[in-house]
Amino acid sequence: EAVNLLAAMTVGGTLILSGASGTGKSGLARALAASLGLDAASSRFVQTRSAEDPAIDHLLESADSLTLSAVLIDDVNDCDGNVPCAHIIGLQEKIYARNAPVVLMMTAQDAPDGKPLSARLLGRAFLIRLNPTEADAPWKPRARVAPQPGRSPSLAALQKIFAPGEIPGEAENRLNALRAGLSQLGWTLDRHTLDQTWSFSAAVIRMMTATPLEALDWALSQRALPAMLAAMDLPALRELPGLLTGLPRCRKLMDQPLPLPPL
Repeated sequence: EAVNLLAAMTVGGTLILSGASGTGKSGLARALAASLGLDAASSRFVQTRSAEDPAIDHLLESADSLTLSAVLIDDVNDCDGNVPCAHIIGLQEKIYARNAPVVLMMTAQDAPDGKPLSARLLGRAFLIRLNPTEADAPWKPRARVAPQPGRSPSLAALQKIFAPGEIPGEAENRLNALRAGLSQLGWTLDRHTLDQTWSFSAAVIRMMTATPLEALDWALSQRALPAMLAAMDLPALRELPGLLTGLPRCRKLMDQPLPLPPL
């Protein structure tokens, strides 16, 4: 899970942590930031509920290549909030245009509590879904310990650690088979999605206790599939499970209450 979070953050630059209320989305984002040496006191971590918060502009202006910075936008799809997807995409473009070493994280509520996220936004991020605690799971209260910031690496250092390489032939063949099947449904994975799916898979294969196909399953379920579920028409969605054979994370995601536009 730790490798997955760091790889998705580094390869994609944008994370959406989704799940039901109380699953710990904001806490996980803050813990991730703290593990990278970021906190509010350092002025390199901004937690807000608005993509147009002036503190974000200040962060972008002060960001430098030696230190990492992060923005956390809470509840981007809160029914009572007002964080349009267009504002999020505008912030992404601003980060890209400045080549700023800033990671963008968001939390999103499950449907029906949260508004639908657009396919355009989902197609520009890694979506990591947190599941609620099972009703029959062993339970006892845990002591609450605030995450303590450690030493902060540069974004360039993280990108070197997660530098893309080659993926084994079995994973490459499975990805090509999926692309061919999607083409028959009139769907094409864009180059940006393919690049990040490949880069994530190649990076985590050598770090996770996972097979190449399992690593590809992680990548597709978080980077490619959410946008597909948000944009595909009903006939294509009916055929999709057959294309995801051998990819259990992808198959499971199709049964989750994601905040998707209505069909």
